[in-house]
Amino acid sequence: MIRLYEIAKALEEHQRIVILTHENPDGDTLGSAFALYYALTAMGKQVRVENCGPIPTQFSYLTADYRREEFEPDWILAVDVADIKLLGSLRQQYEGKIDCCIDHHQENRSGAKECYVESASASTCELIWLLLQTMDAPVSSMAADCLFTGAATDTGCFQFSNTTARTHRIAAHLMELTPRTGWICRRLFGTKSKARLQVEKQALEQMVFYRKDTVAFLTITLEQQRGITGADLDGITGIPRSVEGVLIGVVLKEKEENVYKVSMRSIEPYNVAKICKQFGGGGHVCAAGCLMKGTAQEITKRLLDSISKAMNEVEV
Repeated sequence: MIRLYEIAKALEEHQRIVILTHENPDGDTLGSAFALYYALTAMGKQVRVENCGPIPTQFSYLTADYRREEFEPDWILAVDVADIKLLGSLRQQYEGKIDCCIDHHQENRSGAKECYVESASASTCELIWLLLQTMDAPVSSMAADCLFTGAATDTGCFQFSNTTARTHRIAAHLMELTPRTGWICRRLFGTKSKARLQVEKQALEQMVFYRKDTVAFLTITLEQQRGITGADLDGITGIPRSVEGVLIGVVLKEKEENVYKVSMRSIEPYNVAKICKQFGGGGHVCAAGCLMKGTAQEITKRLLDSISKAMNEVEV
């Protein structure tokens, strides 16, 4: 595995850098990419961030000072991209060309020539902070906004079990560099659209419980998604797990007819990444996902069988 100082050296040696994010971008992949953009452009580099889709409205502040340039890159970096499939429509253009990937997922299948993976890190943004420190690169207030966004979103505003003492130390450094951390938390965690509230209402009404109310399933159909944006669904995956007594929460989001994106959340020691891996997915111990085909009822049964087996093994 490549080391951070080697990535720092590569970034210093190259002038035209493209940074790739994953599809359905979240605060961590966007925060990592744009923090690097602001730091590297301040060093005189040409940098472009590539997304396969629009940036969610709630993260629009990250791009306030971004200026897209067209150029032929001499180094390509992916951030928070755990699997080449997550490049979406960018896959064909960049597969086999990624020089390095920085990630914090347990397994990385990005296909990059070199990878720096630290699964104990709460977010990729933590690793980008360490990289910038290694480079002695400037961290502006905009770059700090980006890094704080990734740290906050991937830890559920510092509530999830992946939050470490290092996470808090880095967040403290970032708070010294930007006055907007409180505003960011309110924007991302304390504000909801009317459409989002309607989705939550339906979620609470339709949630189904299993295994003596320790497992909760929520299904969101295509019909229910009409008239709402992806931003309105952001964070919905945490709702089933937030119910008292629930150890594993599952959200099935219909992508197209009989195709569902599965998102799972758990508390330790229940490893949902291991469960999702059985269905071609992956992620973190307590937060993972996969894509499954079939009716919602069929998928629920298959998942519940695997969940029950995994929970029985832990509880023996």
